[in-house]
Amino acid sequence: MKRKVFLIGEHSIFLEWMRIAINSEPDLTVCAVAFATSRAMKRINEMKPDVAIVDLPFLDKKDMEFVTGLKGECRELPVLAVSTHEELIYAERILLAGADGYLTKYETAETLKTAIRKLLDGNIYLGDKMVALLLSKLMRNRQAESTSFTLNKLSNREFDVFRLIGQGKMTRHISGELGVKKATINTFRFRIMDKLGFKNSDELVWHANRWVREHI
Repeated sequence: MKRKVFLIGEHSIFLEWMRIAINSEPDLTVCAVAFATSRAMKRINEMKPDVAIVDLPFLDKKDMEFVTGLKGECRELPVLAVSTHEELIYAERILLAGADGYLTKYETAETLKTAIRKLLDGNIYLGDKMVALLLSKLMRNRQAESTSFTLNKLSNREFDVFRLIGQGKMTRHISGELGVKKATINTFRFRIMDKLGFKNSDELVWHANRWVREHI
């Protein structure tokens, strides 16, 4: 019997590429495709797949909460997250949100199939580049807490603000991009400084700029 794969995402071309790749295998089949996360849960309960693949374009708060909610409803369902982000911290955050594997969209069809089978066997999957980054991080003799680990103290929205500060964006631009008031962004800045131990805004900007240069 073929193992059933459920696809979730909004980009029809990429979902079709995955569907064709998966259906070419004798032991795998795409049982359903949900083009909106809001419709996914009902279809998953109907189809009862063996694994779900979720295309997460932004890896923002909404994406993280979807994965957490999905695993909360279907605890035994392996979830493979797919995104364009190649930075290790994004893989760490999505795994902490509940995903069982992380794959970038730049991987081959064969790598996709390998990831699916890893999850079906009860394992966690990270691509070769992510594994190399993780090993490099573990081997570096830095401070007691690495940058990625320190940033895990931040909420998803605080992390978004930190990243945008590092990209050189002003408060009004961050406010517009995230769709919140400028006063709210200032509150996030103070929370970030408190959690990361920065003494002032200049120190926050310096560390955020440095993080962006190293990771993005």
